[in-house]
Amino acid sequence: GGIASKLDYKMSDMVEYMSIMTCKLYARFLTNANMSALADSLPSFVFSFRKFVLQVLTSTRLPCATCLLALSYLSNRLDSVSQDPAMVARWTQENPSYQLYALLTVALVLANKFLDDNTFTNQSWSQVSGLPCSVVNKLEREWLASISWSLNP
Repeated sequence: GGIASKLDYKMSDMVEYMSIMTCKLYARFLTNANMSALADSLPSFVFSFRKFVLQVLTSTRLPCATCLLALSYLSNRLDSVSQDPAMVARWTQENPSYQLYALLTVALVLANKFLDDNTFTNQSWSQVSGLPCSVVNKLEREWLASISWSLNP
């Protein structure tokens, strides 16, 4: 975990994969939440989201396992939230691009903390992602509470 001197993937491939999969997972969530119109707008967003993913992965140099675990966490989180009408209502009021940035960031935070004893601080994640540290902290707490603080995949 942590910053790898040699990556176990090609950066451009991982950026592409993480960008597309995050958007597809979020589109599935929106469709499940009967928000298909919003889901249909996501393909136009992938290009700018890719820049964000490149910035995060370039700065953190996370190993492949962390990236893949983050996508698994994200998929599980979106599936569980889609079953809660109050959460769906809250999440769909947010700007979809903000949601994607925040969700992927926290998924990566959790995956990094699960797989590595020497992790980035939430302040570092805040600097890399552009999200305020208080938001990273709050979203991480909410996510962990929703899974009873168990990160086992």
